[in-house]
Amino acid sequence: MAIAKLTGWRKVASAIWRAPDNPQIFGAFECDAGPIAAFIGAARAAGHHVTPTHLVGRAVAHALLQVPDLNTRIVADRAVPRRSIDVFFITAVEAGRELSGVKVERADRKSAVALARELDDRARALKQGRDPAFTRAKRTASALPGPLLRQVLRLSGWLTGNLDRDLPALGLERSPFGSAMVTSVGMFGLPMGFARSPRSSRCRSWSSPARSPTARSRSTAAPRCAR
Repeated sequence: MAIAKLTGWRKVASAIWRAPDNPQIFGAFECDAGPIAAFIGAARAAGHHVTPTHLVGRAVAHALLQVPDLNTRIVADRAVPRRSIDVFFITAVEAGRELSGVKVERADRKSAVALARELDDRARALKQGRDPAFTRAKRTASALPGPLLRQVLRLSGWLTGNLDRDLPALGLERSPFGSAMVTSVGMFGLPMGFARSPRSSRCRSWSSPARSPTARSRSTAAPRCAR
């Protein structure tokens, strides 16, 4: 394999991760996926592209609605309630060679079908290069050297997460990762997986739905305190 220069998200990831210095709790649970499979089947028969990932995202939003103490961001020694319940879905772009994501705002007020439709439309725009904010953020990340990118990520995470401010020059909006992040490990053929959330996300939890060949569905989550 030839040596390849890191670009895009891989370059960002190399600037984010350092030696472990913050606690995260990982857990897993199983549930009967029969009703989920039935709902997905009915939705697809009606022409709606609904997946387990969409339903997990909707369930996370519902959980945050029921337990508002989780939908907060930690600023110094205070827990500040977020303005809304937003769920960030990680998605593959550039034929699977890069990763990006879509934040669905007020996910608790949207049905699973509406959430899936919005996510598909916006993910398609990302894949086709029609998202100016993503293009601007990627261009900035690609232009900065690793050490400087690390400092920029820390500062931007503090400004957009702790201070809840927009950074249009960098293509970043306030709380860009929302209240929670959702990703799928089923595409890798894994029955279970634990994804570590980056410090800069200031995100409360990361839920990873996994496919299962049986009628039991596994889901993993890594709740953490946003800083």
